[in-house]
Amino acid sequence: MPDIDKIYTDVIPIAKEAGNAIMEIYNKKYVIEKKDDDSPVTTADITSNNIITSGIKNISKHPILSEEIQDTPERLSSEYVWIVDPLDGTSDFIKKNGEFSVMIGLVQGNTPVFGVSYEPATKKCYYA
Repeated sequence: MPDIDKIYTDVIPIAKEAGNAIMEIYNKKYVIEKKDDDSPVTTADITSNNIITSGIKNISKHPILSEEIQDTPERLSSEYVWIVDPLDGTSDFIKKNGEFSVMIGLVQGNTPVFGVSYEPATKKCYYA
């Protein structure tokens, strides 16, 4: 099992870095596109995703399942998988109501072993 204390130490700063990048984009003009499922994706989604996936790859060899990148087959055979929503609440981000977050979790099989939710607009961080 991964060292959970080390995961907290490593992953919470990644979530906050992604959140800070989101807030830098928040009050600027940014691109809004539509994904295949017709849901919106913004420059902030992609920027946050790049920060998170790069950060996780620096600390872990486990595959990443992210809302913003194509799924990989090795995820299906891996004991541990990172689950990422780099900007949960993209529609709220677009509405500028501050109700969005960065979500990062680690699961073992179907069991969550770590999770962090960082709300960059309020700078609140929740983890378990």
